Amino acid sequence: MSTLKPISPRPSPRNSPRNSPRPALRPSPRSTHSSSLPGTPRSSSKLPLPSSIGRATTPNTRAAEFTKLLEIERPVHREAQVVKEDLKRLRRLILADGIPTKVDPSLRPRIWKILLQIPKIDGEAYLELIRRGPCGSALKEKIRNDTFRTLATDRAFKERVPEEKLVRLLDAFVWKSKDSAQQGKLVFAYVQGMNVLAAPFLYIMPSEVEAFYAFSTFIEQCCPTYVQPALDGAHNGVKLLDKCLEVLDPELFNHLQSKGLHALLYAFPSLLTLCAGTPPLDQVLQLWDFLLAYGVHLNVLCIIAQLFLIRGDLMSSQSPNTLLRKFPPLDAQQVIAMTVTLERRLVTYVEDKLLDITRAFQKRFLPSSKLRTLPEYIRDIRALVFDIIMEIPPITPSGALRTSLLLRITADLFEAIPGYQPFIQSDSDEMEEEFMSTSGGSGGSETWDTSKPYPLVDLFELFNDLDSAWVAILSCQLWNKEKRMGEDVIVSTLDEDSVSAIDEESTGGTLDAAEGVQLYAPSSTECTRLRSLVIAGMSAIEDWLDEAQAPDAAKSPFESCFDWTLRALGEDSNQVTWIDDDFVGCGDRRKGMEE
Repeated sequence: MSTLKPISPRPSPRNSPRNSPRPALRPSPRSTHSSSLPGTPRSSSKLPLPSSIGRATTPNTRAAEFTKLLEIERPVHREAQVVKEDLKRLRRLILADGIPTKVDPSLRPRIWKILLQIPKIDGEAYLELIRRGPCGSALKEKIRNDTFRTLATDRAFKERVPEEKLVRLLDAFVWKSKDSAQQGKLVFAYVQGMNVLAAPFLYIMPSEVEAFYAFSTFIEQCCPTYVQPALDGAHNGVKLLDKCLEVLDPELFNHLQSKGLHALLYAFPSLLTLCAGTPPLDQVLQLWDFLLAYGVHLNVLCIIAQLFLIRGDLMSSQSPNTLLRKFPPLDAQQVIAMTVTLERRLVTYVEDKLLDITRAFQKRFLPSSKLRTLPEYIRDIRALVFDIIMEIPPITPSGALRTSLLLRITADLFEAIPGYQPFIQSDSDEMEEEFMSTSGGSGGSETWDTSKPYPLVDLFELFNDLDSAWVAILSCQLWNKEKRMGEDVIVSTLDEDSVSAIDEESTGGTLDAAEGVQLYAPSSTECTRLRSLVIAGMSAIEDWLDEAQAPDAAKSPFESCFDWTLRALGEDSNQVTWIDDDFVGCGDRRKGMEE
């Protein structure tokens, strides 16, 4: 098995039957600057290797490159593809050697505002928020308990950013959030860690108002779940960090686990603040250049990269917790280079998992193959899809990788299944009786007895779950592994105490993700390919069952498979008929038969 070495295999959990109704589909925003064509996972990697980028020879030359890109005379309204290419060039320049701020200090604030795509800066609106004063007595005390100690050991920050600025900005942000709640957008209260996230913006931006709008956009678009009252995003981040570390370095992972060191204990502050609390500040700013350019989700790998830089000390220490209480001084260039490498290794890991399944399928007739039967093949496919791929969030640009990988697996799945025997039992009467008992005799029920070992029961369950997975992707949804269905990107609103600290009205409930959060919606090319795969694949499954002389009770449940995916693609599932790999309406079929 070709994997990152050494890799500990993960168990493949069996999910319980789904009883929940399908979610109603709703349109989701499409990113205008990120797309992905179907292909191999390697091609979906968004990060070029730094060594592959041509580097300018001097800081002055690099500054000239940035200035040329930022100040070139072009029409205000340009085609989306031109903007996309310019952003790509900007990101590559950042990755090559960083922003030469010593030559031109104005470059970083200008670039950050471009990368954040700040819609507008309204000085009067900010002044109006400031005039309201503190945002309730409870939050006032909470904010001031944190602001005085923000980056307390950094003299340059303390000299440039008085505490009063930080307090005003945070108060104004909470007021702005309350106003946005009346427009159906996310609500934010102040939570610990916001003060550290706001610090870099106040430090680099030319004015307080620019820092406010940059910070607001950053929170609302880049990490909204990180700063909700329960800090859900940060808690999910430390869980993801443990998973990634287990894949990338199982030896280090097991060593830390043996000492009781989960990521929650040593990485939570770095996750919550995007490493902003790890000095020195100039290195933090350089790391943020990279994170804003390529996605703040890479912060998980940035923290793992810092672990790798002290790996020898961690492995040799009997008390690694003492080393992890305070991370060593940040070296942004080393961390970024390591992060790029780790990102590619993770993509390669997933691809190698898929190749392992493909090779085992090709050798299914050999005694040494681990995938000799259809249930064994389904087991490994299910583990890959629902333990790894569907855990990728729908946020741009990660969502493009999720879509690309699942397209590839869907194609391989439909090609591999006809290579297996559909039955274990040879008695077709027994099979028909089993399917009648599990399907209710109607051919469309989703209530199946998963304790039975029949391959077609497992296959039907897999198709049902894969149908739900595609609906989740097409609807830009997160995957709920327990419910085996997609869920809208929902962020909890303020708790009752936090709301009453602003005023006496309680908002309650939950709200959809803010409009600024960039969810990845599959492209028209990806949708067309998915439609083709489902149509051709289900036609092949029908032929496979016919050739195996499967009883009608065994075949009828599969007639409704992927109905929800087709509906999400804009097809009328009630008109679906498979005829020689062609997709036609029932009316057209009747007309053809009459002729």
